[in-house]
Amino acid sequence: VAAEALQGSQGSVSVDKGAGAVGCFPVDEGRFAYATAPLRGGGRLRVVADADLMTNADLAQAGHAALAIRALGHHEQLLWFDASQLSPPSVWDTPALPPWMPPLMLQLGLVTVVAALCWGASGVSADYLMEHHGIDLTLISFFRMFVSGILALVYVLARSRGVSARHRELVSAPRNWRDLVIYAVFGLAACQITYMGVIRASNAGTGTVLEYLGLILIVVWVCLTHRRWPRASEVIAIVLAVTGTFLLCTHGSLDSLVITPITLAWGAVAALTLATYTLLPARLIAAYGADVVVAYGLLIAGACVGLVGRVWRFHITWTPDVVLAMLITVVLGTAVASTAFLWGVDRIGPVKASLIGSLEPIAATAFSALVMGSSYTGIDIVGMALIVGAVVTISVVDLLRARRVTQ
Repeated sequence: VAAEALQGSQGSVSVDKGAGAVGCFPVDEGRFAYATAPLRGGGRLRVVADADLMTNADLAQAGHAALAIRALGHHEQLLWFDASQLSPPSVWDTPALPPWMPPLMLQLGLVTVVAALCWGASGVSADYLMEHHGIDLTLISFFRMFVSGILALVYVLARSRGVSARHRELVSAPRNWRDLVIYAVFGLAACQITYMGVIRASNAGTGTVLEYLGLILIVVWVCLTHRRWPRASEVIAIVLAVTGTFLLCTHGSLDSLVITPITLAWGAVAALTLATYTLLPARLIAAYGADVVVAYGLLIAGACVGLVGRVWRFHITWTPDVVLAMLITVVLGTAVASTAFLWGVDRIGPVKASLIGSLEPIAATAFSALVMGSSYTGIDIVGMALIVGAVVTISVVDLLRARRVTQ
């Protein structure tokens, strides 16, 4: 029985028809959910772009089982390569490690640390602009996204020395523009506006920690969409996050709320939009890369915020401290931080980089106390530590799982 249709493939591959490759189940222009190609040794390569289609949770849907049998059941011996479970191997996994490599990797790790610190400083600078100069969060968000989008796009063009084939493919498909607009509006713009809102309602440290709860929402979303129970590590992370949020909001008392309801509301929406910001561009990033997708997303988001918020009606007095704070939040805290983080991801791997990136809420809390004079009680620190611990738990488990796969 042939598979007539697939349901919800999250991956795609392009084919070279000149080499005899054949693509099936198109998911986009020139991209397919399944493809085959002849091998020089006489066999045939069969590529399933989304391995989840053949898991127990999804096998009974649409034509997944028929595809699995026809694609994999031709011979008694089968070599299965699941790319979704493979993290890019680092030099630390090689048996022969050159003596100069550890210092180099330390420098690459420090670059990612700098990115996290810049992100933390960005929130504090935005808090400074809103509190001390009354600059509207809409205007800050516009500058932060639109200018950063221009700088990011310049970086992409400079690195590829022009418009690459993948870049050209991204901008030539109408469906991609639709997904870019959705990502820009409901991901980037919504995430930036709500992040600025929770900072304005509280401070940079509390706002950043509350926003990071969005990573726990992503875990819940993945469990629901894959129809599975949370793993032990995910349960621990969820318990840590809920406990930390409870302590941060109530100081352990069931009949009181120590942060304002507006802060809690902004924080909840910020966490939700961080999840959408992470999940919405998954297809585009997998197909075209994070740097170019984020660059166009920032440009579109900045333009939308500028037009809808009518930023031309705001006035800024460009004093030296305003210029410095704006440079930190726009250039250093967004464009440079994102570029440095993506550069670190490319060199040391996404899992390690994400683990180091968990320093952002810690940095935001420290900078907020030092620069803005924000005060935190001991129980505030414990609550924040539990929320950060939840994020670190997920990242550490992913790191250990990736190491097991590559060994």
